[in-house]
Amino acid sequence: MEMRGLRVVLMVALVVLMAGGFAVAQARPERPGRGARGERGFARGAGQILNQLQELDLTDEQRAEIQKLQADFQKRMEELQQQMRGKLEELRKFRQENPNDQEGLRKKREEMREQMAPLREAAQGFIEEVKGVLNEEQLKKFNELMAQRGGAGAMGRGARMGRGAMQALIDLLGQLGLTNEQQQKIDVMRANFEKKIAAEAEARRGQQGARRMLRQMPPTREQMQTFIEEVKTVLDEAQLKKFNELLEQRGGLDGLMGAPGGAAGRFGRGAVGGVILGLTPRAMEDMKLTEEQKNKLNELARKLQDEQQQILQKYRDLVKEVLTPEQAEQYEKAVTEMRDRFQNRIRGGRRGEFGNRQRRGDGADGQPPAPPE
Repeated sequence: MEMRGLRVVLMVALVVLMAGGFAVAQARPERPGRGARGERGFARGAGQILNQLQELDLTDEQRAEIQKLQADFQKRMEELQQQMRGKLEELRKFRQENPNDQEGLRKKREEMREQMAPLREAAQGFIEEVKGVLNEEQLKKFNELMAQRGGAGAMGRGARMGRGAMQALIDLLGQLGLTNEQQQKIDVMRANFEKKIAAEAEARRGQQGARRMLRQMPPTREQMQTFIEEVKTVLDEAQLKKFNELLEQRGGLDGLMGAPGGAAGRFGRGAVGGVILGLTPRAMEDMKLTEEQKNKLNELARKLQDEQQQILQKYRDLVKEVLTPEQAEQYEKAVTEMRDRFQNRIRGGRRGEFGNRQRRGDGADGQPPAPPE
């Protein structure tokens, strides 16, 4: 097989699959001397898949079959680059001529996403066809490698959802020995989930004008819970049992959501609990904690969170007693929005208004203010 040619084809497939986010990134000027962030991400992603195929000990027959799939896909996608250039140029030109027309820009992006839908399906089909060439053992190893490295979607900044909670969840699923059919179903679920999150972020950006923060908005706890429940319907009884055990080891959903970049996965059980209790990951690593100690840390952390939440809720109820019903409703909405914004900054690694206050240290006692619950 011509590996260089396959690398190019895989890059094209990944570009098509992630075209929505790629288009948005490309519609903005890059800093001098730097390549397009999407291009760098897709290049790394194609290289990852190529490296994974090379680790599977393909037979000559498999290599020949994949090469044929490669040629067929190239033929179907021969006009892809020109189409993308045209739409990207149209989007870029509209942005330059109408910098304040957010609604018009939203429509242009949506038009591009709709036009790219059949191409994304073809690209996904190509990757699935490549999987179809593999035997059961190779496919299992391929899926495990994909999960360990973030999946086909976690390619540079084009797949921001591959970090944090989503990445930790993918790591768990990679340990379940998913079949090809199960993996395909979960891939579709994830694609639909990310599309929904992106649409909600776009809508909120237009309403609030919080453009920079919401452009890469991670999912909320409720959204992740819904997605996990949907994923569970794909698993068999043994896989579900193992999944629940692994999830519990990570500290449950709170553990996934509270571990930016998969901290729990890197440091093992107790990492999330340790952080909440004031221990840094480096300190915990140096202390060489036992599994029993890590489990106790998680238990203490969950107890602390529960007690804090109960106290906080008690005083929120007292606040609402002072307010009128209309004011109480506005208060609840404001608290929810602030909590979501804080969680999004933590999970997305972004520092906004709250982060600026932390850097200035303008809490009442000169220390950074405590995060909202």
